[in-house]
Amino acid sequence: MMSFFAKKAVRRHLKKGLILLTASSLLFGGCAVKRQYPIQEDDDIPVSGGIDTLTPANDFYGYINAAGMMERTIPQDEVSSSESDDLDNLVSDRITEIIVETGESNQVFEKGSNEQLIHDLYCQRYNEAVGKVSTDEADTVIADRILDDIESAQSMDELLTVTSRLGEQYGMKCIINASAVRDYRDSDSFLLQLELRSVVNLSDIIESDNSALNIKNRFVEALRDRGVSSEEAEERSMKLVYMLYDIAGYTDFDIVEGKTVNYECVETVTPDSYLSIETPVSYEKLLSSVNIKDKQDKIYFRNPKQLKKVLSMMDDSHLQEWKDYSVYSMLVDYELVLPKKYNFSAGEVLEPEAAKDDAVRMVKICLPNQIAEIYVEKYFSEKKKKDVTGMCEQIRQEYYTLIDGADWLSEEGKTVFKEKLDSLTVIVGSNGPHTVNPDDANIIGKSFMETKMNIGAKDQKDNLNRLKGISVWGDYNEMVATDVNAYYAPNRNAIFISAAILDGVYYDEKNTDMENLGRIGMVIAHEISHAFDSTGVLYDEKGNVNPDRVPQKDREAFEAMKQNCIDYYGKFKVLGKNVNGARTLGENLADIGALQCCLDIAETPENQKTVFENYARIYAGIYLDSTAKGDLKTDVHSPGWVRVNAVVACFEPYYEIYDVKEGDPMYVAPEDRIRRW
Repeated sequence: MMSFFAKKAVRRHLKKGLILLTASSLLFGGCAVKRQYPIQEDDDIPVSGGIDTLTPANDFYGYINAAGMMERTIPQDEVSSSESDDLDNLVSDRITEIIVETGESNQVFEKGSNEQLIHDLYCQRYNEAVGKVSTDEADTVIADRILDDIESAQSMDELLTVTSRLGEQYGMKCIINASAVRDYRDSDSFLLQLELRSVVNLSDIIESDNSALNIKNRFVEALRDRGVSSEEAEERSMKLVYMLYDIAGYTDFDIVEGKTVNYECVETVTPDSYLSIETPVSYEKLLSSVNIKDKQDKIYFRNPKQLKKVLSMMDDSHLQEWKDYSVYSMLVDYELVLPKKYNFSAGEVLEPEAAKDDAVRMVKICLPNQIAEIYVEKYFSEKKKKDVTGMCEQIRQEYYTLIDGADWLSEEGKTVFKEKLDSLTVIVGSNGPHTVNPDDANIIGKSFMETKMNIGAKDQKDNLNRLKGISVWGDYNEMVATDVNAYYAPNRNAIFISAAILDGVYYDEKNTDMENLGRIGMVIAHEISHAFDSTGVLYDEKGNVNPDRVPQKDREAFEAMKQNCIDYYGKFKVLGKNVNGARTLGENLADIGALQCCLDIAETPENQKTVFENYARIYAGIYLDSTAKGDLKTDVHSPGWVRVNAVVACFEPYYEIYDVKEGDPMYVAPEDRIRRW
């Protein structure tokens, strides 16, 4: 999935640290390729003087956004403050309102409907939280039975039988994680993908003795909670850590960290090729262990070298380690809902307001698709859908012109690209409502823990039903309608623009067409551009991996463009650290292609000026230094101000409209400017 934004939900759970990255230190932290303003973290920057000196020629991002950013403060326990964050908060508040109104309603809802599930789950969790209902004893019986089943296995074969049953009943993934993914070379069908179910970060075990010790101590604590003596818990935990250390040596961490292209992460395995793997587990037993009963002519191994090592160790000599691993997997999966015996904070009676907050949080976690459908019905108008869909089509048509004008593409290459554009699917808002199934009412169990397990089992069943050609609710699950985001799916050749992003900072019905073009138009054009970026170009118009369809000459020209882009972005810095041009390549290419498209649509200098300035505004925000530095190491997107300054400086209208000349900090020589088309 190629997304317009970083994962904000992850950021929101980080702890505060280091120094607040103020607007002025961000602005002057290095905004141009030709010249930098290196300000140290401890420097005292005169705020008013900093803003007064900003011009479109020395820092376009700062010139547009500084005044507004200086009025912002980062809320406690947050890591940033931006208009995008404001929209996130608005959507979150709306979701909370939907949950509370539905949960506290006296209405009798249709069985299996979104409203019925939200209402019943909310009431269930709330009543348990305020102590109105006690389920601890019954939950303990269930948890004990699950763990006893695991620990009673007398052989590896028995343990795999147990894991199959637990997967079917509770959706548990004890050792092997199974999922249905689109066949990379036949996107109309799904294949079973298997990988190690990760319960700890394996890189921690091999990179740091202290981290390995902490992991071992977590295992020890889990075993002690099961009544294992301290001495035995220490011994078993050390054996488990040693086994995982061995597995880590066969792990491709580029795959784990998402640095490898998806289709290069997997190996296709057939029943015949499986015979060459040194393992005591048969092909059929492996499939049954993850609750697959139907014949599979081929499957995917994700991180194949690692998984083959895991399979080689799935014998009786490692039985105790795999049993302990399975126990820990269960405790991790259901940490939030386990009874007091396994979770000391469980059963704590909350005040009504705290209980309400807890119930809302759990409904958000458990029923995102149900919430999203109600959200769309309430907040997403047909007019908005029509207007944004029309903009998508306008932008698609402009891409035909861009492709025709690309002097680096051969005529054959242009035809290939335009065929992909012909087949591009555009989904605005959501996929539409699902068909209500009264049987879904049975998801609500006798306790919240049981309900959570029922949801896990149903989600796993629905996912694996794709292997049978059954279309299930969730084909749109890469991004629900309430995510403030947009993305391009290369294996479907489709872009998705969520309902939630079409409010406020990115789209407003009160904005002019050009203002919206610079905002949501840039988002749309960015996602379409992903169809032809460093990853998207590998997939054909049907979503199949087929890089050879592009002529070799065109691929070589694209490789040169990619390297130029990597070098260009690598010159930008945040707090003294260079942007990783290779990691951010796909997103950078999409940004540049998007602005080129929108500027061509705008046509006149006046309209282009509006596009430039509205594009800059969608990235206005302040961040903690720790967050800015951390994102440089992990995020596939460049920092916001780089996504503005590096991109606008590549286009001639910017120089003409704002009178930017050689010698200005923002100036980039024509031969160094990156153009996508």
